[in-house]
This record gives sequence, structure tokens and C-alpha cells, in this order.
Amino acid sequence: NLPVLFAVLLILLAPGAHAQDENDSSGAGLHKPYFKVSFDYVNNNVYLGRKDSVSTPYFSPQVAYHFKSGIFLNAGASYLPTESRIDVSTIGAGYAFAKKKWDGEFSAEKYFYNSQSKNVKAETKGDVSATIEYDAHFIEPGITTFVSFSQKNDYGASLNLVHDFSLFS
Repeated sequence: NLPVLFAVLLILLAPGAHAQDENDSSGAGLHKPYFKVSFDYVNNNVYLGRKDSVSTPYFSPQVAYHFKSGIFLNAGASYLPTESRIDVSTIGAGYAFAKKKWDGEFSAEKYFYNSQSKNVKAETKGDVSATIEYDAHFIEPGITTFVSFSQKNDYGASLNLVHDFSLFS
């Protein structure tokens, strides 16, 4: 599966990853290319209030490369330990920006679900989203809006509270 191979290669190439300077609220941090690595764990994946009758825990590493222009590419995979398989892999692209105390991004992702997946989101082909956040130093409140594409599209919005931690800065 090509998307899984792509995600694994990016994860293996990212050990020297670092994030932009979080103290730089001028937006200048977007003018330096950087890697960003993240890892999520959910003990029961739920999509917009919909869930399967069986618990769906995921271990989900993701890696992204941000170019000087603000454009970024990302890839990830979600491992389903109860089935010992990668249940979904993703690839995406977007644009991130910073202006004074405001940060935001626009992105699009394509999903590749395992043919055996029972995830309620498995029929979703991809999504587009937009996020805007205000840097209040310790915490960044924000909002994210999205459209998920399937036979019948889903639209949504969420309020966010974010605090980033940096390693190797």
C-alpha cells in the first residue's frame, strides 16, 4: 500500500525534527523550513458523535514538512492494535500563515482506509479544513471548520484550546 509506505518513510526520516520558534509571534518562524512530528492516541475513535459498537483505539503518528513559503505536506497512519493492522493512512497538503498574534492554516487530506476497516468514517474519502488561532502566550484559543467528503458530505466546526510543546529547540 503506497500511502502506508510513504507515511512510514517520512516517520523514519524525521528523527531530527524540530518546530518553529514558538516565541516568534511576528510570523517570521514561517520563513524557515521545518519538520513537525506528532503522535496521537485515542482509546475509542468517534466521528461527529458516531461510533461503532466495537471500541476503535488508534495509535497515530504523523509527520509534516513545512516549506519557507508556508506550504506544507503531511502524512500519517493510524494503527489499530485490536486488529494488528494499519486501519487508515493519510496524505495532505496545506498552507500555514502567521500575522502578529494570529496563526492559521488551510489544508486538504486524502484518506486511504483498509478494506477491512469497520470505522464509521471509512466511507470518507478526504476533507478540507481551515483553522484560525489567537496567540495568548500560554494558550491559543481558536476555531476550525471542515468539510468531509463522502456520498453525503459532513460539515463541522470546533472550538480549540492549544498549547504546543517543543523538543530539540
